[in-house]
Amino acid sequence: VDRLVKSGLVSKRPNPNDGRGTLASITDKGREVVESATEDLVAMDFGLGVYDSEECAEIFAMLRPLRVAAQDFDEA
Repeated sequence: VDRLVKSGLVSKRPNPNDGRGTLASITDKGREVVESATEDLVAMDFGLGVYDSEECAEIFAMLRPLRVAAQDFDEA
C-alpha cells in the first residue's frame, strides 16, 4: 500500500472508529490507472484470444469456485 501511496494512486488516513487501523482510498489518479488498464484488458480480450472456446470453458470452470468464494458474483 505504501508504494501505491508514493505513486499517488492511493491515499491513507487513520481510521476514525479504531485508532489502531488505517483506511486506504483510491485517488483520482488511481481511478484513471484502473480505467486505462481495464480498457487495455478489454481491448486484448483479457489475453484469452489465444485459447479456443473449449479451453476458455475449462479456464472459467476452474476459476468459478474462486470467484464465488470471493463473492465476485452469485453462484446461482
